[in-house]
Amino acid sequence: MSISDSHHGDDLRLLVTVTSNGAAKDITGATVAAVARKGSTTVTPTATIQDAAAGTVLISANEGQLGQGLWKVQLRVTLGDETQTVFDDTHHVHASAFAA
Repeated sequence: MSISDSHHGDDLRLLVTVTSNGAAKDITGATVAAVARKGSTTVTPTATIQDAAAGTVLISANEGQLGQGLWKVQLRVTLGDETQTVFDDTHHVHASAFAA
């Protein structure tokens, strides 16, 4: 687990590299899904494969979609018959002087 952060009102952009045994995994043909959860609040960020051969996936949420606090963000990849949660992050959304 790691901790990433942003400020309330910012767009969320997390670029994740799917790995297997420490090397980038080719996820050509895979489907991806992301979820962000804080207490009983659940948000479904967009998960988009950026470069399948390099195993990179972008998790994104629009401005202000995640309120202040600590969010559990996960990425799940399904490739063939195998489904795995490949990213598990605590994301801290800080207060911002720009956000109302």
